Parts: sequence; C-alpha cells; structure tokens
Amino acid sequence: MTKVEFVVIGFPKCGTTSLVDNLNKHSKINCYYDTGSKESVFFHSDYFYNNETREKYEKYLVEGKINGEKNPTYIWNYFSLMNIQKYNPDMKLIICLRNPVDYIYSWYHQLFVNHKCKNNDENEKKDEEQNKLQEDEKKDEALDKPLDKPLDEMQEETDWDDLLKELGEESEDLEDSEDSEVPEEPEKPEQPEQPEESLEKSESNSNEKEKNKNFSFYDFYSSEQQKSKSYFINYISSVFELFPKENIRYVIQEEYEQDNQTELNKIFKFLGVEEETLDGMKKVKGKRPNGDMDEKTRKFLEHRYKIHNKKLFKIINRNIDIWNINVL
Repeated sequence: MTKVEFVVIGFPKCGTTSLVDNLNKHSKINCYYDTGSKESVFFHSDYFYNNETREKYEKYLVEGKINGEKNPTYIWNYFSLMNIQKYNPDMKLIICLRNPVDYIYSWYHQLFVNHKCKNNDENEKKDEEQNKLQEDEKKDEALDKPLDKPLDEMQEETDWDDLLKELGEESEDLEDSEDSEVPEEPEKPEQPEQPEESLEKSESNSNEKEKNKNFSFYDFYSSEQQKSKSYFINYISSVFELFPKENIRYVIQEEYEQDNQTELNKIFKFLGVEEETLDGMKKVKGKRPNGDMDEKTRKFLEHRYKIHNKKLFKIINRNIDIWNINVL
C-alpha cells in the first residue's frame, strides 16, 4: 500500500511552500498539499480519524514515488505529531528553520498586516477567520505599548529570570556580555511611499493603517503565545519524544535561499532518491506594507533570542553561522 513517507512539519514563514514547490519538480517525489490553502490538514485529529477524509487524501498519493505532504503548524500540535507517528513510525520529518528574529516579524506581518491590507471580496472569508484569530491572540494579554517605545524601557520590563528559567539557563550567563547592550531608542520602520489615490480610497487606506497601528509589532511580540512559538527548541524537543533524530532533516531558510540546488540535494539524499538538477526553482518573499524591521529593534530581538539559539544549536548539533549571532 502506498503511504506518505515524509512530512514537512514546521515552521511557518520559514520557506516551506517554496521548498514543497521545488521538491515536486523531482521526478520521484510527490509532495501533496491542498492547492487552495497550500496546507494539508490530514494529521490534525478531526481529519485523521475521518474515513471520508482519508480516502480523499490517499487518492493524491502516487505509486512508485516518494510521497510526502506539508503543514508547518503540525509541529505546534503534539496530537498531530502523535498521529504522524501512528500512521508511519518510520516517517521522515523535515523541519524548516529561520532566524527567529526574522521569523516572528514575518509571522506578525502575515497575521496582522498583510491580511488587513487585502480588501477584496475574494479574501472576505479569510478576513473574518483572521479577525477571530486576532481576538484570540489579544486575550494573551499583549501589552498596549507602541512599537517606538524606547528600548531601554522595554529592557526594564523584560523578565529575564522567567525567560532564562524556561530555557534552563542561569541569568549570570548574560552578565558582562557585550551583546547585552541595546540602543536607547528604536527607530520607526520606514513606511513605503503610497501612490496618489482618490480621496475616498486614501481615507480607506488611512483607516486600514490605523487598524494596523492598534496592534503593533510590540503588542504582538509581547504575547506569551507568540513568544513561545518563536522558541523553536520547545517544539523540536517534543518531536524527539516520538521520532529518532536520524529521521529528522533541518532546512535553514537562509542557506536554502542562497543555494537552492545544494540544499535540495541534501534533502534528496535524506529521502533516498537520486539527485536531479531542477529548473525554474521558486523563491518566495512576501511584501511587508509596514516596511522591514529597523536595526535597533533587530538588535534588541537578537539579544532576546541569544540564549535560545545557543541551546537550539546544541540540540540540532550544528551552529547556524548565517544567522550572525555570536552564541558560542
């Protein structure tokens, strides 16, 4: 019986869609995802135990190929990981990683900025679903602070003891560290220039910007749920409870974007298929209506993730030099 042999399980905003598009160019790989949402949901419990869903899902599997699928949020759901293990104990897992500083900023843009800037009928239903998600996130007691709050004040409000305790480190690790210094005040991200529009459309866009401003990046980052999701180590540790480490392949987005073919060749070897030179490979880079992160905010976040990355590098048994964070 043809079965799924690999799953791209995480993380969002780390290049999973681009990866699957390129994997499917290989003559011996068939990686399924729903063409509408670009995500499979089969291993979420509501679908996994539904015979009708299973039959529909298995129709997409191709005999004679290595079959896979992807949903970058599987890694957040332990029950989904258990379903994957139950379905195929020998499943190979691909985990896409990205510098958590860039990941959390990109995730914020997808959930609260890009989505709100879409104002057409095609996305109306998705807007309603995302608004509900917003309300759920706000319940996590995100602080009502603007993004341009001075970083020295932000630093004072940071409970380092709780963070370090969660990661199993002692607070002394950060004392006397040159990296612990942060600038006094962040600069606001530059806003992209807007084309001339009618007065009515300008007012509409102004309202949209005001809505976006009401939930700033700092509000988003202050949410305990979002900070937890940006600590990759917590979720990778859960994967270790169910699967042997040799069945896990890490793909670093920054390395993958630099050299698609080399990184894909490593994945081909991991999956047990021959190398193929692929043409027309895709790179995905989303637009950010609120602009890129300013350097002072970046330095603050790099400082916040320093301890996490140090432990992450240990458990995946490699230092990700391209992240340019001195954690050794």
